[in-house]
Amino acid sequence: MKIYCPNCDAEYQIKEGEGVHIGLNVQCSNCTQEWYQYTFSKSNKSDSLETTNIKKLAAEEYQISKHYFEGPPKSKERKDISDDTRFRLQESSEKLRETQKTVINEVNDSDHFTKKETHWTIFGFVTVSLLFVIATALYIFNFELQKVFPEIQKVFLYYRLFVDQTIVIIQNFYSKTSKILS
Repeated sequence: MKIYCPNCDAEYQIKEGEGVHIGLNVQCSNCTQEWYQYTFSKSNKSDSLETTNIKKLAAEEYQISKHYFEGPPKSKERKDISDDTRFRLQESSEKLRETQKTVINEVNDSDHFTKKETHWTIFGFVTVSLLFVIATALYIFNFELQKVFPEIQKVFLYYRLFVDQTIVIIQNFYSKTSKILS
């Protein structure tokens, strides 16, 4: 079996061991890189028995699924299929259909929710942006608005004072925070 160093691509030939080996620790003699090398050697008889059972189970399930796709069998080939295998295949098919329905429903629900969420996000962003533009315009054109609307001059004046005081509070907070962080 050939293995390669993952660091320098040095090539090494190793013998496959007898018995069950998952892998071994290896060190490259070229660059001293260490890694765990997985091996896939032939295993003992108990593994081959398990492989035989898996192959038999797969063959039985293939025969059942073949029946579903091609129609009823022409001979008595279904007699050698166990009831347990039929039950498992039917149960897994039902679970597959349920899972597919669930996935389709969740995808449809999430698409609907995402579209709804996107509309509300856009609406919220536009609303906040519009309010910000109006508040900024009221602050910038405050003195002109006081002249145009003398009857509500105090409202514009208080608004300007409120914004100025808020700016001072934010500046003080920022300066205190930057001093603490420094």
